[in-house]
Amino acid sequence: MKLFIITVLLITKLSLTASPINYRITKSGGPFIIKESSKDQNVINIRTGKKSYTKLLIAETHLLTIGPSSLVTLSLNQSIPIIDLHKGIARLKSPESTHNSYKIFINTNSSSIGVRGTELIVTHNEINQISSVLTLEGELDFYKKKDREIVKKLKESLDEHDEFGKNLKQLDLLDLLQRSSVKSVKQHSFSGAYPTYENPLPPTKISTEQLNSLKNNTTLAFGQEKPIYTKSTLRRNFTLTNKNLIPEPLNILDDTTLSSDQKSHMSYVRHGGILDLKTGIYIMPPENAYYDPVRNMYDLPYEYGGFDYQTGSYIPPTNTRIDPLLGFVTKVKNTWRQVDKFSKGVSELLRKYKKVTRVDLKASMAYKRSNISLENYYGEYRNISKTENMAFNFRSQIGRDLYHSSKYQHYISASLGTTIHNRTKEPEVQRNDTLMTDYQYRFTRKHRFKKRQAFSGLKISFKTQYKDIQNKDQFDFYTESASFALFEKFHFTRRHSINLETGLHAFQSFNEADHGNIKYARLENTYENHGVYKIFFDLGYSNRDNKKEASQFKIFTLGYGVLINGIFRKTNFKLKHKYENHKLTTTSLSQKAKYNQIDFSLHRRKGEYFSFDAYYIYKSFDNETMQNKESFKDNAIGFGASFYF
Repeated sequence: MKLFIITVLLITKLSLTASPINYRITKSGGPFIIKESSKDQNVINIRTGKKSYTKLLIAETHLLTIGPSSLVTLSLNQSIPIIDLHKGIARLKSPESTHNSYKIFINTNSSSIGVRGTELIVTHNEINQISSVLTLEGELDFYKKKDREIVKKLKESLDEHDEFGKNLKQLDLLDLLQRSSVKSVKQHSFSGAYPTYENPLPPTKISTEQLNSLKNNTTLAFGQEKPIYTKSTLRRNFTLTNKNLIPEPLNILDDTTLSSDQKSHMSYVRHGGILDLKTGIYIMPPENAYYDPVRNMYDLPYEYGGFDYQTGSYIPPTNTRIDPLLGFVTKVKNTWRQVDKFSKGVSELLRKYKKVTRVDLKASMAYKRSNISLENYYGEYRNISKTENMAFNFRSQIGRDLYHSSKYQHYISASLGTTIHNRTKEPEVQRNDTLMTDYQYRFTRKHRFKKRQAFSGLKISFKTQYKDIQNKDQFDFYTESASFALFEKFHFTRRHSINLETGLHAFQSFNEADHGNIKYARLENTYENHGVYKIFFDLGYSNRDNKKEASQFKIFTLGYGVLINGIFRKTNFKLKHKYENHKLTTTSLSQKAKYNQIDFSLHRRKGEYFSFDAYYIYKSFDNETMQNKESFKDNAIGFGASFYF
């Protein structure tokens, strides 16, 4: 196999009129094919063939090697160059930073890397969305993107045919690398961004022999000649299993070799395994493998394969290979079969990455025990019953992307919800049994505000509610509304975000003469400290104009609170206080009331797509002048679960 090297000098001070170009590197060793690809300036796209690589010098300081079968975008129109690795493998040698600041960024669909002065190898598999980074020299900062962020990025490509896609900007990467989940990966260690992992893999040391081979592999070739095994592999017989492949989550807490950093993550990955550069999967030494106290790592048994001494490439056992989604597969009667399954959570998420669809599904259910029952009529509390009761809530939503790109999204959804109270002789309790349907269209435009990501758009919805208003164990038409809203979400600074929304409802109740309009506006300020906690402050105003009664019902809302992430393991705590001032005005009188609500809640995450919730709510309603409306105090406790598919 004949390899070739093409060295290109790239300087950040390129002409501002330069057109972005595509470099295509084929195995024949021919010259670059250069053509215009977009209107962006100083952006270079590079594709390498199956048996080719290229070396580039960026800004005369950063030596970048792009391995075979790779797609890379170089963004040089910012003060800090950005390397976007869309798929494949790359090696970077960057000089040490004298000011402890980032000199260059590397970004993939599932991770972001901040480089000060480091020599590293980074891989990204576009099928399973696993990114792995190995630090050969120096130290780097590594961030694993949330699974929802990865799926969102994949969905943005549904209606874009540019294989390189749109990329994050410098401020976006700086914001990500300030989060508390960022890990520092030191010399001779690797970390990975794996499905179902909230944070990056704790820095782990691979086999010393493989590390040395990878250091010498300056062309990033994937040769697989003769496997090299560790010297102590004949001590025991081991069974090949996917349970020793990472991304399989582990919770091994009784091992004496645990470091304090690993204990803090409540997980442990054994050192001394081999990193498969193609899939990003780490082949971990199994339990009871030989532990070498001198090297402080385990030996990988020969049953799990070895590596090529020239390139460092992983070589699986005979008649076995590693599939990006299935892990170890073995050949049986000319058919490749999975050795055994990953955990259910990993398997489902990997399949989700494999085939991103336009459809998503959300569902939630909750149980609540309360001292009172009341009806919320567009913000006004009616039919108050001071009877202890229990209620079960269920809500589901199915949505579909009509169009989804890095700039625009058209999304439709349909929701169904119900609230059922325990059976009681109090008619005003049973009256509040509710069935709700909601159909919505949302248009979102993604743009930039102060160089940071922002979103603006509109929402149109049609909602209908049915209640057991006749206490006959049946749902009758209660009220319906059509609404139109405009929204804007943006960041003032890295930590400070603002959400604005204003809209108009047209409503009609079961009494056909009772209809009108509701005008509203909301503002939400949020301050977030690197993902550790979030402080929020809300303001809202709505004006309901009833045509039948020639009345206006105005509500002024003030809310504030705090969200603390990780107060317990995978558990968030939220405290919020909401105050409302109600004012009803008719042709003959003016009436007022005040409402207070305090929420305490715990949110326990079970992966990114399933969670448990427990909450306590205190409510008080003080009627100052309103006729036929009682004051009340309420204590409610509840728990529930949420799903996202």
